[in-house]
Amino acid sequence: MGAATPVDGAGETASEKTVSAVRTTFKATAEARGRDPLVAEAMVDPDVAIDGLVARGELLTLTTNEAVTWGYADGVAADLPGVLAATGLAGARVVETAPSLAERVVRFVTDPVAASLLIILAVLLIVGDFFVEGFGLAGAAGLGLLALFFWGHLLAGLTGWEDIALVGLGLALVAVEVFVVPGFGIPGILGLAALLGGLFLAMLGREIQTPEGIERAGLTVAASLLGIVVGVVALLALLPRRRRFGGLVLQAALGDAAGPNPPPTPTRRGRLGWFGGAASPAPAAPGRTPRNGGAAEGGERSLAGTTGVARSDLRPSGVADIDGHRVDVVSDGDFIAAGQPVEVVLDEGYRRVVRRVPAPPDRT
Repeated sequence: MGAATPVDGAGETASEKTVSAVRTTFKATAEARGRDPLVAEAMVDPDVAIDGLVARGELLTLTTNEAVTWGYADGVAADLPGVLAATGLAGARVVETAPSLAERVVRFVTDPVAASLLIILAVLLIVGDFFVEGFGLAGAAGLGLLALFFWGHLLAGLTGWEDIALVGLGLALVAVEVFVVPGFGIPGILGLAALLGGLFLAMLGREIQTPEGIERAGLTVAASLLGIVVGVVALLALLPRRRRFGGLVLQAALGDAAGPNPPPTPTRRGRLGWFGGAASPAPAAPGRTPRNGGAAEGGERSLAGTTGVARSDLRPSGVADIDGHRVDVVSDGDFIAAGQPVEVVLDEGYRRVVRRVPAPPDRT
């Protein structure tokens, strides 16, 4: 018992003002309990010396025998029944409690690391599902993770319904950005701000906050934002390899789409949906090879510069017949109807970018 000098956030001894306040509190408590106040002061301030117990410059820590000798322990018991017998409670009913399953789950959910992972997975599942198929199982799973996050923080008394409403508003604004005004503008920025702001407030609690609590909540949200950005970048890197991405599909052809072969339009640089996308690559000259020296990634011969025919509508992904082979391709931004001649302008092995080749003029 003892060694109670207060320390600051860095683990260093607190200021003399703080030490004095704590020493006075210990002294007053000892006086109220009928114990030697000098012993209590020596536990806080190393400048307090007691003959036969502690020298000046040392903090006091009492052993069991010293605590009994100096009146800081009323007795010694080997176990709980001994304590009950010594205090006259030998026949009392004893009820032992342990944390319930819900309490253990809440403790896990409110841990900063677990909270960050829940936020990252939930947002990535929801946003990713927006871009793949509108909203389905992945989005529902993301909402479930958010519900788990808020359930734990509600039971712990850290969050309120206003925080949940703020997060819901953020998700609604992100949905507006995806389905109504693609291009990442004001709704997307406000939605992301509302989402992160609601999560930050949910981890602060309802009481007066300490600087440590605010810093912990801020670091958790910052780590979550970093994880979300990394996850989005990973999604963007993987999206071109898949073919079912409704959110990244050009829903209408440019120009006159009434016929099977719409007239060619100039290649444009644009963004595909909310996530944006790289600008259209510069057309490659015939026979041009990628930067790895003439072979596509994986050791195959590069198809850059070769021509073929689109076998399906490219909106922007689809299939083309290139050099006599059926190849998965993606357009450089324009809608390309099936049957249109195309040219490979970029071959990265796993991803071939094509552009529409203008049909030769009719000389008849």
